[in-house]
Amino acid sequence: MSARHQYIEVTVQGTGKDRVVLDAMDVRVRSSDAPLPWNNFEIRTRCEDQIYAKSFTVDLDEAVPRAVPMTGQRDFPYTVSESGPQVFLVTASTALHDVRWYLDLKWSSGERHGVLRVDDQGKPFRTSGHEGHPTYTWLGTDGWGTEPP
Repeated sequence: MSARHQYIEVTVQGTGKDRVVLDAMDVRVRSSDAPLPWNNFEIRTRCEDQIYAKSFTVDLDEAVPRAVPMTGQRDFPYTVSESGPQVFLVTASTALHDVRWYLDLKWSSGERHGVLRVDDQGKPFRTSGHEGHPTYTWLGTDGWGTEPP
């Protein structure tokens, strides 16, 4: 379970010689309730590696959440193969709800087509809002600091 933001990395690769077209990535909300009454804890990290990925954001507070390409990125479709995988980075956020959700990745290859469910090992992802709750941030040698609610 994540608070405020959830970061998902999805790597998709074909399994045979045929190319696979990834037609769409749909956000499916299983449930949306009031945010959990908890404090938030954040440890900021810095990644120095260069990742060649397609980045999307999801606002789970929208009536119908959808995966939106980050600025400068293009939307679906994408093509993958056994020798040409694609990495997708999805940042889902909520301030106001406790949301259970997953992604459906629609694909086609010739006459075949289907949907690949992207979830948390058979369970929906769970992201809860932070509105009205303090966030404690790890400051390193200075310990924990707080943001006002």
